[in-house]
Amino acid sequence: MMRVKNRGGTAKLSCRCDSWLAHWERFSNRKADACANVDCSNSAVVGGHVIDAFYLSMDVGIVPICQRCNSQGPDFRFAIDESKTPPVSANTQRTCA
Repeated sequence: MMRVKNRGGTAKLSCRCDSWLAHWERFSNRKADACANVDCSNSAVVGGHVIDAFYLSMDVGIVPICQRCNSQGPDFRFAIDESKTPPVSANTQRTCA
């Protein structure tokens, strides 16, 4: 398990994949079904920007997430199972640019 937290200030960011959820599916080679938060049973509807909750890395990643978890704000911390929903890089220069 990996602890992450929402990354604030990302609402206006975009990429060439049509959506951040499509970006995650494209670069993870997986289908986004459920919210990445292991304590949530909602369907994923957006690609949420997250960072490591313990600041071991400041790299911003994308994970599939439900609207409720995405709207909790930048201090919302949650666990993800990286084997099921690995974060993909939000750095478009390294991915879809």
